[in-house]
Amino acid sequence: MPLVSYFLFLINPILGIFNSIWFKSFKNAENLIWIFVVLSSYSFVISSPELDAATRKDIFELIIYQRLSLLETFELFFLESEKSPDFIEYVIYYAVAQFTDSFDILFLVLGVIFGFFYSRSIGFFLKCYCGKYVLISVILVLLFAMINGFWNINAFRFFCAVSMFFYFTINYFVNDRKMYWVLVLCACLHYSTLLPISLFVLYLTFFYKRIGVIYTIFILSFVISFLPVAVFGSILSAIAPDFLASKVMTYTDSDYAASLSKGGTDWSIYIRGFVFFAVNVLMILLYKYARFKVFKANVKYYRFFGFIMFLGASFNALSQLPSGYRFMILYTMFVLFFVFVLLQQTKVFKHKMLIESLKISCGIFVLGIFTYIRIGLDMVNFYLIFGNTIQLVIENEKKALIELFK
Repeated sequence: MPLVSYFLFLINPILGIFNSIWFKSFKNAENLIWIFVVLSSYSFVISSPELDAATRKDIFELIIYQRLSLLETFELFFLESEKSPDFIEYVIYYAVAQFTDSFDILFLVLGVIFGFFYSRSIGFFLKCYCGKYVLISVILVLLFAMINGFWNINAFRFFCAVSMFFYFTINYFVNDRKMYWVLVLCACLHYSTLLPISLFVLYLTFFYKRIGVIYTIFILSFVISFLPVAVFGSILSAIAPDFLASKVMTYTDSDYAASLSKGGTDWSIYIRGFVFFAVNVLMILLYKYARFKVFKANVKYYRFFGFIMFLGASFNALSQLPSGYRFMILYTMFVLFFVFVLLQQTKVFKHKMLIESLKISCGIFVLGIFTYIRIGLDMVNFYLIFGNTIQLVIENEKKALIELFK
């Protein structure tokens, strides 16, 4: 059966992945999803000069055509980044530039890295699946796969770092594997992951036995979220380290907020907000109805739930910032996985209030899935979904999926 999945993948990537999942060959599904992300990155469509990928292409070509040395590449990085610690991306650019001038190959290399953590994150779901609540489970997995979609290779640094942090955290709390080297890579890939890393350390040091305190902070964070962006930015920049202060002011600037809002329609922003609201409600209900029956009896679940709520308490307050929704994506990924695990491995959702709330949330999640897919239509190659894998690799014709609807 594994050979059949790989054969079908050569005909069309979606066929191969679907076949491996259908026949519960989950390890093969992980690897095929990894290859799929690599192919998606290789065939990525830069449909607009405003995409991050267009800027990355300019930087890569600058390194090539100016024949920058490694030292000069680092100088370029520090000029662009204002001394933040996330230098790994430029090292990758320099390394790839030594043997090719193809931007497609550069994105392929980035896809190998991003695809590994993306596929393994989905693999966590597949390994926990026990055949319960099939439709709800499919919705949870699809939203997880779309909320940090494979097209987010466009913003490689942040979204790859998010996948890395998720990978580290699940291994830490669920699999008892302490892979601290992943945290180092996160910080060196995107400086903003210093925030969840700091929260992780803070939680383990002071809060992991104080879930009631965390719950209080979680509720208060809704109030804080109504602070004006400029006020909140001033507070953050005052307490941030010097090398992050300028970044904080950039990401809380009103002009930056306006530029981000151009990336989505009003309806997509509202639906995204409803998704975040739904996961918050689920967390509150889980705290109310499950913390004594399940979490107290299972220390692993208890600690993991506490950390997720601690992230939510912190990130809800940041959600009103122009880029704050990005952290809510990370938080939502954790909630989706935790709910999935409880569905498959416990009887928590036998409680009527919990299962009915989850069903209502799934209606919102379906809208969220389509919303995030719409974002990807501008960047995903038509031939990746509907074409032949071998032909795609050889010809790599660029045609965005969105062209189907024009």
